[in-house]
Amino acid sequence: MTKEAMDTLVYHGEKVEFGNLINLICHRISEFPKTGLNVGIYLDRTPALVAAVNACLITGNTYIPLDPDHPAERINMILEDVKPDLILTHGHYLSKLPSDSVKIDVDSLSSDESVPEPVSREFCQDRESIAYIIFTSGSTGKPKGVMIPRPAMDNFLDSMAKKPGLTANDRLLAVTTVSFDISVLEIFLPIRTGAQLFLLDKNESHDPDSIISALDSYDITVMQATPVTWRMLIDAGWKGKDNLKVLCGGEALTPELAEELLDRCGELWNMYGPTETTVWSTIEKVERDKPISIGEPIDNTEIYILDENMNKVLHGVEGDLFIGGKGLAAGYFKRPDLTEKVFIPNPFTPGETIYKTGDLVRYMADGRLECLGRSDFQVKIRGFRIELGEIESALLTLDEIASAVVHPQVVRKGMKDLVAYLIERKPVEERVLVEHLSRILPDYMIPAYFVRLDKFLLNTNGKIDRKNLPLPQVKEIVLEGNGDDLSLKEKILFVWKRVLQREDISTDQNFFEIGGNSILAVQLLREIGEFCGLTVPLGAFFMNPVIDDMINQAKSGSDKEMTVLLLNNTTEGVPLFCLGGIDIYSELAACFEGERPVYGVFLPYEEQLIDNIQRGTIDEWEYVSIQGMAGAYLRDIRKYYPQGPCHILGVSIAGMIAFEASKLIKANEGARGELFILDSHLPHARRLTPFGKIYSALRSLKHRSGKPGEPKNKLNPDQAYIEAMRDFINDQAIEVFDKVATPIDGDIYLIRALTNVYSKGESFSDDLGWNDLTSGQVGILELPDDHMGILNQPHVVKLADFLKEKIDR
Repeated sequence: MTKEAMDTLVYHGEKVEFGNLINLICHRISEFPKTGLNVGIYLDRTPALVAAVNACLITGNTYIPLDPDHPAERINMILEDVKPDLILTHGHYLSKLPSDSVKIDVDSLSSDESVPEPVSREFCQDRESIAYIIFTSGSTGKPKGVMIPRPAMDNFLDSMAKKPGLTANDRLLAVTTVSFDISVLEIFLPIRTGAQLFLLDKNESHDPDSIISALDSYDITVMQATPVTWRMLIDAGWKGKDNLKVLCGGEALTPELAEELLDRCGELWNMYGPTETTVWSTIEKVERDKPISIGEPIDNTEIYILDENMNKVLHGVEGDLFIGGKGLAAGYFKRPDLTEKVFIPNPFTPGETIYKTGDLVRYMADGRLECLGRSDFQVKIRGFRIELGEIESALLTLDEIASAVVHPQVVRKGMKDLVAYLIERKPVEERVLVEHLSRILPDYMIPAYFVRLDKFLLNTNGKIDRKNLPLPQVKEIVLEGNGDDLSLKEKILFVWKRVLQREDISTDQNFFEIGGNSILAVQLLREIGEFCGLTVPLGAFFMNPVIDDMINQAKSGSDKEMTVLLLNNTTEGVPLFCLGGIDIYSELAACFEGERPVYGVFLPYEEQLIDNIQRGTIDEWEYVSIQGMAGAYLRDIRKYYPQGPCHILGVSIAGMIAFEASKLIKANEGARGELFILDSHLPHARRLTPFGKIYSALRSLKHRSGKPGEPKNKLNPDQAYIEAMRDFINDQAIEVFDKVATPIDGDIYLIRALTNVYSKGESFSDDLGWNDLTSGQVGILELPDDHMGILNQPHVVKLADFLKEKIDR
């Protein structure tokens, strides 16, 4: 691993030199008198996490990933089992970890600190040493640690570099928690091959809009995720990338999802493998009009399909899948009984071992492998492998529960959910069950439904008949009337009930503890926006997924007509009005806390658009021009700041609106405040490549007929028509503004994003065309992100400092 490989990490849009941090951690670990240490990794998704796991392998030690989002009881159970020699963590987590454990606060390590000569960047290749121990669900209620040797990890990475393939020209987006073993590919393969690694933080990795933005703005060429994550991106409106290589694994890839992904990427690879054989063991490039399979084994991996007598089955006959070769784990940590049960002597090659996966497979006619499901009580939910027995054991620790069975069922919208079937000694509320499980299990292991039974039906073998367990009774949630008589809280509660398909929900329950997941969260927030008029950022919802908290924290309130909102707690001073959004400016507003008020201004554009479509008055609407929009914005601003100059800021098309609004203030007041334009591109500043000219010509051809025709239903136009009409109006308004706008007196301040996520073979002059529209100067600040990214950390701090400097002049 070269010095250059240490310079390939990108985090929050900025390139991070983390080689020094690796070196510092290596030397701190090396202060211990031996190698082969077990090192707990209790870190957030930051560059420190990548540095820490690399430092462990370089120094010949073993890393044990611990997810800070997992329940404390589960973390303590793992720590008690493995008893790590030391734990690498952040300062703010020190109090959460056992007081008798040795901890290193990586935040306290300064990159300027003087250290000895740099350590070798090569991973220790000791065949006896363990690279990592990942704890997975255990049937007895206790997580079990899978020990992966360094040569096994090395073989896996070498094989992945060749097929599906990763080179120094690639850009890989990492979205997986480090406690999930597929993160091994994301963290180590880019460094090994020289590819660039783009790391999303915890909130970004859960947010489909953030992932979509990162895929485009960073021109990502490779991304690995579970089918659930890919489905979430598609449902969020992801259109795809022609140069993207999609790796999909962790659970079954359906033909329907495969077709949708093939429409959105350059290559699609189906990945299969249990943790015990080092991440992925078989792979296949998916092609249209061919049945989905799990493909063929990776390098140095052997596949066996055996019957109950450990004999090879005939071609096409179902059997148990066993895997052998260099990828095998060294067994389970301190669990020799369990290790002997599934890591068995290879009956065909004396002296070697094979692993019983628990999966049923068969060879297809062309020799590829078809996976037919599980032969035991393990399941995969949203990519996580779960021992149903672990959940059952957790339920049985409650005195009220006499017996428990957990089984996956398809209850809603084709999604697989966990259902707990209970025989109770005495009634226990679902809230108590959820709270109890939440202290022990991560949220993906908490059942979505609880069904009470008098007894379990048995099959002919005297075992519980799992296949015939009753589905939870889910009735359709119907709203009586149009909802006008409901309060905001009642409306939100109705949407929760409808999305989760359950009646028994209270306003202080956690969405993810009562059956919610990331896909349903996206659906929930969209329906709340439509039905309640309330915009809730997905990242904020993940932090506080409770109805009461949503209402308390929502800055937009319950009044749909409220268009100007104070975004910080400051009321004194000349205000800064930010046009074109509310939530997008929240981090910027926080930077001005105590200094001046910052307002977000966002007019009910789509509501008015629909109204004008219904009345057939689009051509008369003031919003068809930038000048008209500016007048409408200024009228609402004056409701909160009746007179006098004020500072105006706008992003994208709102930058042009801000320009015209500032001119109106100058005309009416004789003076204006400062004008800030965020990444607003004027058409005349555009420069087209040959590809851009072709794209532009095709786009013009598409719109040659003018605005969209009449909607199919004028009284209730569909979303596609509304979006087409909105885009047409905005495009026309920008083109006209570019031709007729006259210069403004005084200076303009332009904040330019260096990444243009919408570029189609085009570039722009440095001033984006604004030099022609001022009698003064254009002061430019460049920030390394797209025009939404520069409004978020870490860039928003630089942005705020720039605004303050110009305002305070």
